[in-house]
Amino acid sequence: MKIEPKKNSKTPAYAAVASMLAASTLISGCIPKPQISGFLTNLDPSSTEDVAYAGDEQVITPMPTDDLQIEGDVMICDDGYVTEDDFDNYICSIDEANAWMAGKRIPLFKNLVCESGEEYWDEFYIAAKEGFSTSVFCAKSYVPEKGDKDDAPALYFYFLSFDGETYHVKVRDCSKKELDSEKDYSCLLHFDVDNPEGAQYAHYDVYVLANDASLTWEDIERSNFSSQSTDLIDHMVIYSNMYD
Repeated sequence: MKIEPKKNSKTPAYAAVASMLAASTLISGCIPKPQISGFLTNLDPSSTEDVAYAGDEQVITPMPTDDLQIEGDVMICDDGYVTEDDFDNYICSIDEANAWMAGKRIPLFKNLVCESGEEYWDEFYIAAKEGFSTSVFCAKSYVPEKGDKDDAPALYFYFLSFDGETYHVKVRDCSKKELDSEKDYSCLLHFDVDNPEGAQYAHYDVYVLANDASLTWEDIERSNFSSQSTDLIDHMVIYSNMYD
């Protein structure tokens, strides 16, 4: 994962991701542009000492960085990092994709559940929240229920990038060159939702790309299930997970 700080941006405080809020609570909306000017060039990711910065004081807290390298003002996690060029040009079958993705820094989803790579999504989210240009490659597989002969397995690649202001997402079937979708969004919203009683999992953790920071989870659900055109909202669920 490559994180490139822009000028006039502050150094991110890499802390643990905040605890999930109650159901239907919006954790983050449009990410504000950092106001502190300049950047630090010799950041030690293992350091926890106070750092004086443009008249303010900021605490740099370590996060897991097994493959993290520091090159001047750019932090690079290049072991297993998947680029946009990989997204654009690697055309493969589902079996080939599964073999290729093994060991790479990719959040992998199966039927709405994140099966591995959650930490790589967290890296992207924290960097974007701090206003850094960054990107993440995701793969979502869809496996039909047993006995469902009408649907076939499918695997979709997602490439999500953030330039400090706008989220850009591209989606395609792993076996096809042409895109299924390509869009820009201004916000990345995070919801932690309580599932109905009796559901397989108690909670639904979801991140949604949208253009309105004031949206609630109820707004998103209404858009998904309503037959009224006035209820439709341009959005995309980019990350989802279930847990107890």
